[in-house]
Amino acid sequence: MLISFTVSNYLSFKDETILNMMPGKSDSMKNHLLVDTANKSTELLPFAVMHGSNASGKSNLIAALSFMKNLVLRGVVPGAETGVIPFMLDRRMLKEPSKFEVVFRQDDVVYTYGFVASRERIFEEWLFGYFSNQESLIFERVTSDTGKAMIKCGGRLLKEKGKKFLEVYASGTRQEKLFITEAFAQNTKTVEPVIQWFYSSLVIITPATAFISIELTASHNSDFRSFLENFLRSANTGIIDVVCSEELFVPTKHLRDLPRDTVADIITELSLQGNGMMNVNMPGATAILRKTENTIMYLEMRFGHAGADGEVFHVKKDMESDGTKRLIEIALVLDAARSRDIVLVVDSLCRNLHTPVTKFFIQTFLAEVLGNGQKSQLIFTTHDTNLLDKALFREDEIWFLEKDKEGASHISSLGEFKQNKGHSSENGSMKPHREFIGGGETHLWLGG
Repeated sequence: MLISFTVSNYLSFKDETILNMMPGKSDSMKNHLLVDTANKSTELLPFAVMHGSNASGKSNLIAALSFMKNLVLRGVVPGAETGVIPFMLDRRMLKEPSKFEVVFRQDDVVYTYGFVASRERIFEEWLFGYFSNQESLIFERVTSDTGKAMIKCGGRLLKEKGKKFLEVYASGTRQEKLFITEAFAQNTKTVEPVIQWFYSSLVIITPATAFISIELTASHNSDFRSFLENFLRSANTGIIDVVCSEELFVPTKHLRDLPRDTVADIITELSLQGNGMMNVNMPGATAILRKTENTIMYLEMRFGHAGADGEVFHVKKDMESDGTKRLIEIALVLDAARSRDIVLVVDSLCRNLHTPVTKFFIQTFLAEVLGNGQKSQLIFTTHDTNLLDKALFREDEIWFLEKDKEGASHISSLGEFKQNKGHSSENGSMKPHREFIGGGETHLWLGG
């Protein structure tokens, strides 16, 4: 579960900006509270809906979280830059580092992880955890002016790896690489829950995200296929059932609408790649190929619609409306959210969706998450003012983004706005966990 995300001096965010998932003191919608009492007890919100005009910073906030995730999981190649993009409308900020921090719960432990970085180097990095009711240091890292990483480790890390081992890998951590990435590469168990949270619990969907496993999941998982059927039927898409098939791939049959040279290139690419999935765009359709060690299979998913005299006609996904295709795709992550705890972050949730359908998705998300005893969260951006409905969300779940006259983005919740206007509602906003340690400066993967 995400507790808070903090960013400063990145893209359109000049000053420190905090998205806080802690509830205020409102008594409304108590069913919207996700409660966990282990170790440091937490009470969190399942939703954060972010509204703002074009270029207000909504997508940039998600981009900042995505950047942090990618830098933790992928790192950078030797000699490359970190990829940090500072606030560019103030020359002073170009010389200042950017800050990223997340506070989250994973495996009954509340972690605080963050770093301070410029384009060239990681200046500071820290990781703390509540393994009991008291916060413990896991590590703190500061990079010297010469590019050498100096690490201060807590008892858990010292007990697992030993002082000598940590000194070797601390001094060997490149200035543009995160220590947590290096520690995980060296099979350090203490940091595994943090990496696991970024890898499988934090799911970020942008308009460019490619969904490549729907057909495979529906074909091999009858529970998901049943859930998908019920979800699409309840959303009034006109779909009454979902049929999946898988057969041995025959190029002359399954790719017959493509030029011969294109088919030859696809076969060559399949022979070179390892096991996995391939989407092949064809006129009016998409061919889904799954390569295993010995075979290549052709997967197909069709959707049933009732026709004349009660006859059911099945059509491919490509023939469905854009809105229905969007629902089919997000049903995959909705199924994940009801099966395990994830933080689902969606840029423009309502893209291609009518307001009542978007509301249906939100209501289904809450019902499925709580009904299955999960603690998943949904954070999304929208332009649709009809979603800013207090019958749908608590005041502290509604956030507004806007830019000031200098072009910097700011975020505030409806609860905070009412509090500032003299109302009793509070937004429960958090102060930064700590200041800088020193004075220094897409494919969607639902891996479990």
